Amino acid sequence: MGLQVGPKLPLARGTHGVGFEGLMLLGYRTHQTYLILNLGGLHDPASGNTPGPSGPELGLDVDHPLDEPGHWALIGQIGAVLYTSADPNQLTTTAGFAWRPTENLELSIVGLYGWLSGGDRYGVLFGFSPKFRLW
Repeated sequence: MGLQVGPKLPLARGTHGVGFEGLMLLGYRTHQTYLILNLGGLHDPASGNTPGPSGPELGLDVDHPLDEPGHWALIGQIGAVLYTSADPNQLTTTAGFAWRPTENLELSIVGLYGWLSGGDRYGVLFGFSPKFRLW
């Protein structure tokens, strides 16, 4: 079980104001495979004279190790945002590989496909995820 919360900064050209996103994460482990349910919502920074997109989001992540020490893993996600603003809804899937050279670092490469016309249609994402404990 976990919680992800934080601001969304207006870094894109033409955006202003600070947005916010919060997710509750519920995980389940079966054998060595992890399933993580994401439930939350977002409010993005505004663009021009229009308010920022906002709405609830839902996702399911999968992490399946490919070797015994767990250095390599197959990762994927399906996620949706149902906007309460005038923005078009989004439904995306990702699939790729993660490499964990140490216990505290993960590097990944995943392909993304958007099923609805309102979101990103396709892409490749490179991830760099350092990990640390707060307490």
